[in-house]
Amino acid sequence: MTPTDAPPALHAGHFAQIAAAGRALRTARKADRVAGFSGLAIMLGGIAFLPFTLGSGFGIALVIALVVIGWRERTLRADVRAVDPLGFGRLARNQIALAFVLSAYGVSRLLAPVPAIDGLDTPGLRQLGGDLDSTVQRVAAMSHYGVGAGIILLAWLVQGGQAAYYARAGRSVRRAHARFPVWVMRVHAAAWGGRTPPVSPHPGPAETSDPGAARGAPAAQTHPDLGDVAA
Repeated sequence: MTPTDAPPALHAGHFAQIAAAGRALRTARKADRVAGFSGLAIMLGGIAFLPFTLGSGFGIALVIALVVIGWRERTLRADVRAVDPLGFGRLARNQIALAFVLSAYGVSRLLAPVPAIDGLDTPGLRQLGGDLDSTVQRVAAMSHYGVGAGIILLAWLVQGGQAAYYARAGRSVRRAHARFPVWVMRVHAAAWGGRTPPVSPHPGPAETSDPGAARGAPAAQTHPDLGDVAA
């Protein structure tokens, strides 16, 4: 269709399909917003952690990994907005990668020596009696190992849950592709993603219950992009 051609006529049934597909894609749109916020938070978290990693090769590698994962989380939104079910799978795998990175940091905390707490052997504290120094050291060790284990646990709970959420959004998009004709999904991909989706070899709309057809509406014509539409 050239810029001077009139757009193909669509009857009420076609508009109903477009609206229904928009409702079916609500979960996908929410997942897009979640991915945008999540990616930004991951990148900012990695950058904020940078001052604590100076002189540590592992720490710098961790920061780089966080920034790359956050950047990828945001760039994968292009696949989501193209209404591509596979894009949600990529987002889920990105969250699993983040869980591995955070787990590696948690393991490094568990393997690191417990920091010694000095300055407890003073006359005032000795008057309290008991082995205060060993008690504090035990509490410090429990806190040290607890933080490392907690990072690993939270990483798999949070990132695993978010990966499951992306997978669920991907299934909703697959159901929408199975339910609606290809041209309807291409309309949403173009409007949402801002890009012209590739032309399908069989883009025609599915059967619709157009009330005008029963009243002797004009015969349908074939359009190269929309298939059979009302004249």
